[in-house]
Amino acid sequence: MSVNYTLQRMNDLNHEGETILVPKMILRGRYSSKELAKEMEKYSTFSRSEIMGILTLLSEMIAYKMANGYSVKLDEIGTFTPALSVRKEIETDCQTRTDARHIGVSNILFRPDKTLILNTAMQCKLKKGPQSYGCLHTQYTPEERLKIAQTYLESHEILTVKIYEEIAGLRHTQAASELKLWSRTPESGIGCHGKGSHKVYVRDKAEMK
Repeated sequence: MSVNYTLQRMNDLNHEGETILVPKMILRGRYSSKELAKEMEKYSTFSRSEIMGILTLLSEMIAYKMANGYSVKLDEIGTFTPALSVRKEIETDCQTRTDARHIGVSNILFRPDKTLILNTAMQCKLKKGPQSYGCLHTQYTPEERLKIAQTYLESHEILTVKIYEEIAGLRHTQAASELKLWSRTPESGIGCHGKGSHKVYVRDKAEMK
């Protein structure tokens, strides 16, 4: 069965005023655990209820291991890693310090295994769907988006791509590219920590103007 894709325009951050065409898969919907278990039942000796039990147990074990300081790698699927954020800062007479009681798990980062990506790509048959060249854009200018990011980091320890998508009204790819560009521009006052899916953005107080 083939899957439709469409092309949409989005702003090119490397060339001001220009746009690029980005392919986007047109999804048919979302598969639930129950639906997946029903399909898996056809290809195994396990009943649907047993498969649901295994999926539930797997979820609980992944959470348990991450809560105890581990990342969890499922062969041919990917790696799950817990991410922390500061919930509240406690003011003292001498300095601002962060109490451990106010730090918690705020997200779970997932990095897909190359085998999962390859298997998906090999089985995916694409065909051109309804054409769409509508430009993906935000209501804010680049300068306004930079100010939004700077303001957010004044009251938060970190800024993730996901959060920036929401507060700036951008698609994921554009949000990631824009934050990456600003982290390389000292005058922006935005730095970064980590690599790949673990990268987060922070306030560079030394450079903030």
